[in-house]
Amino acid sequence: MIVSEMLNTSALAVGFVPGSVDGSEGAINFIGLLYILTHLLYFTFYVSRDHRVRWTATSVCLATLVAWHFFA
Repeated sequence: MIVSEMLNTSALAVGFVPGSVDGSEGAINFIGLLYILTHLLYFTFYVSRDHRVRWTATSVCLATLVAWHFFA
């Protein structure tokens, strides 16, 4: 029970919006998406010294944000 409460608190901190009472699935809001993508970029830039990997990660993050803008 304590673990599930901790997971729910963490999920809300990253911007996870739980589904409604009827059981529909939740969604990640824009702030949560930025939080996740920022950490992905930070991890990629910290681990990799290769510029191709860094540019690929940056492109994926930007493409995700553009897709979010047009399809959300």
